[in-house]
Amino acid sequence: MRPARMRTRFSSFTWLLIPEKFSDAAKRDAIKGFVKWMLKDGQNYTEQLSYANCRKEVVAKEEKALAKVQ
Repeated sequence: MRPARMRTRFSSFTWLLIPEKFSDAAKRDAIKGFVKWMLKDGQNYTEQLSYANCRKEVVAKEEKALAKVQ
């Protein structure tokens, strides 16, 4: 096995199909909160799990899409 400093980190996108409208506000808020955590604070865990961080452009697009969820 190659030393950690020589390993390449591979990541791929995971698609989440989230409806734009929820009848259950608690469910909507829980889902939005979790996705926001993944895009911000959750990025702090990527290195120790051998994943790459999301690019800022990707995070910005996801935040824009998440703002449409009501």
